[in-house]
Order: sequence, then C-alpha cells, then structure tokens
Amino acid sequence: MFAAAFAVACNSGPASIITWTGAADTVVIYSATRPELAGRISGFDFTTGYRVAIDAPGTAGNFDLALIDQGGALQLVPNGVLESKPNGAGLYATTEMFETLIESPKDTLVYKRTGTFPLPAGQTYVIRSRDSGCSGVGSGFYYTKLQVIGTDLPHGTATFRFVRNPFCDDRGLVPKK
Repeated sequence: MFAAAFAVACNSGPASIITWTGAADTVVIYSATRPELAGRISGFDFTTGYRVAIDAPGTAGNFDLALIDQGGALQLVPNGVLESKPNGAGLYATTEMFETLIESPKDTLVYKRTGTFPLPAGQTYVIRSRDSGCSGVGSGFYYTKLQVIGTDLPHGTATFRFVRNPFCDDRGLVPKK
C-alpha cells in the first residue's frame, strides 16, 4: 500500500496517471526588467510546467528562470539570483543537440545557480528546477531541456522550445518506452 501511495506522490511508476508524450512546447517570454512589460509572462515554473509573470501577486519565488535585460542583451537568470534562494534552479549549458539530448546530467554540481546566461540562437540548456519537495520524502526536482529559438532585443522577448519531464526526480528528457 505504501509503495503505491509513494509512486503516486512521485508522479512516476506503475501507479502514475500522467501520460507524457515528450512533445516540445514553444513559448515567448518577456523581459522582467522592462517596466513597460510588467505583468507579462517573464519566467518559467518548471515544478508545475507553467510560464509565469514573476512580478504577479502570489508568484514570489514560485519560478525557476526569468528573462532579463543585462549588458545590452537579453539573458536568463535563475530564481536564486533574484530571490536569494539557496536551493534554487540551476542551468547547464550543453553542446548536445536538443533533439538528441535524452537525459539530464546526474552530477548536481554542473547546474549553475548564479549569474546570467546568454541566449545565442540554438543554445540548449538543461534545467534542474528549484527544490519542489515533490518526492514526498524531502527534496525533489524536475528536469527540462530548453533551446533558444531567438531573441528580439528591441521588443524585449525571447522565444524558446522546451520539453519538461513531469515526473519528480526523473532525469530523463524523453519518455521511457
């Protein structure tokens, strides 16, 4: 009985009711640092899979990445930088192609939680979400692959495609067969 309840809590295993197709989603994100774009979708919450306006009431800290202007360019920044979270989201810049990337790195030290991250077209990042506690027995993380499609600096937007694994602590970036 405990094993079945644990599997449901983790959103994985035979008791799972989640069907994951692995289809990529495309999204446009707006710069969180431009006053004229206040209230627009400016970040990702990979624990839920939603895109969020990080300045919206009730969002405080409930996001993993935000888009900002810095040094004359658009950049991604982990939530820990903006929210001073010690166990915030981390990014890993990979040279592997988005399509062939099938698993997130196991070494948690490769995920950078500080600084900003450039957005050259084609760059792929692997994201380890902030600690969501999803495991049911302590900490838990979600993994996502995110590719930069392009940026529009004059309009303060960046376009991404991503695949988010909906299963807690599962590093796979494609569904298991």
